[in-house]
Parts: sequence; C-alpha cells; structure tokens
Amino acid sequence: MDPLINLCVSAVLSCSPVGGVPIEDLVSEFNEICSATTLDCENTKVFYAELPSYVAGQAVEYSSGRTAIMLNRKANKSYTSILVHEVAHLVIYAQETKNSKKRSHSGKFQKECNKLRRAFNQNLETCNR
Repeated sequence: MDPLINLCVSAVLSCSPVGGVPIEDLVSEFNEICSATTLDCENTKVFYAELPSYVAGQAVEYSSGRTAIMLNRKANKSYTSILVHEVAHLVIYAQETKNSKKRSHSGKFQKECNKLRRAFNQNLETCNR
C-alpha cells in the first residue's frame, strides 16, 4: 500500500493511547504497517496482554514460527508507535537464523524501525526502548 495512503489513514488514530482502542482497530493498523514489510502478516496475532507497566508492547516469535504482538492496555503511547516498533522486531526476527537471534535494539533493528517510523509518520522515540 502507498505510504501516503497509510499516513492519511493513520494520522488521526496514531494519537490515541492503546487502552482506549478497540482490538479490531489495532489489528487493522497492524495489517497496514505489516503490509509495508515482507512479513507473513496472516500468521501474526495482535492482542492485549498483562505486561509490566514499563512495557508498552512485546513482539514474540514462537518455536512453531508463528508470531504475536502483545500490547499493554495501560500504555501511554500511541498505538501506531508501539506497533511500528514491534513490527520492526518481527522483521528482524524473520531475518535471523535461530542460532543468531539477538533480542535487542541492534543496528539492524534501528534501521528497520526508522524506515517504518518515517513511512508511518512517527517520532524518533518510536525506535527507543
């Protein structure tokens, strides 16, 4: 999808904190962000989960190869920002072999996250921890 269309669709919604957003809207926003990558978006589940208060979202790769993004309902960040950050993690997970996986905010992660951040008009904080 054209990034300009994504910007127009996302601009109003991206200011909403996560907790006030229906899960259907989060999944829709995830699908837009994910479609800008080479990920298998159909096999990623997006849902609210009980996470520590300091964790806005978490990307997970299961041993089966399926992936998920868990979102903290109490997060005080825009959900577009959280989804961009977590999708960037999934992209990096997909690029690495099982023996070389590094679950960090590496240079590869920063590059991917910043690419998505710019495409979805998010601020620099999006790619920080």
